[in-house]
Amino acid sequence: MKKFGKAANAPLLRSFVERISALPSLSHAAIEEAARALAAEAGVKLGDLAQPVRLALTGTLASPPLFEMIEVLGLETTRRRALALAARIEIEEAPS
Repeated sequence: MKKFGKAANAPLLRSFVERISALPSLSHAAIEEAARALAAEAGVKLGDLAQPVRLALTGTLASPPLFEMIEVLGLETTRRRALALAARIEIEEAPS
């Protein structure tokens, strides 16, 4: 959790939610394309984006294929869980 629950991942999770929320269709292919584009723009590897998203959705770093899982879970569940992890990271990383 430490590596993927770090402060730098909170904005990445929020950007991912924004990106998939704007998709006309929540197909796994469209989600993957959006994730790859975001990772490239952010200057990170796809795995550095995918693992925090996976952690947010499942609570673990092992799961079924991520983009297919998002398609099945749907936008609202994905949004809620990803934003919840982003908020938790921000709270835990905030200076005391």
